[in-house]
Amino acid sequence: MNTAATVRSRLAPAQPASFIAFDVLAVEGTDIRSMRWTVRRRRLESLGRNWRPYLD
Repeated sequence: MNTAATVRSRLAPAQPASFIAFDVLAVEGTDIRSMRWTVRRRRLESLGRNWRPYLD
């Protein structure tokens, strides 16, 4: 029987999930919440350019 639990238990080791934040609120101690979302997104993309799974 293929229940959701058995499918997850088989897939999880082969295809682990990763979570990546979608916003940046501060960089190097500087609050950037007042900046436009598009600017913060570019900053996040720049910071995460070399990130690879698994993030700890």
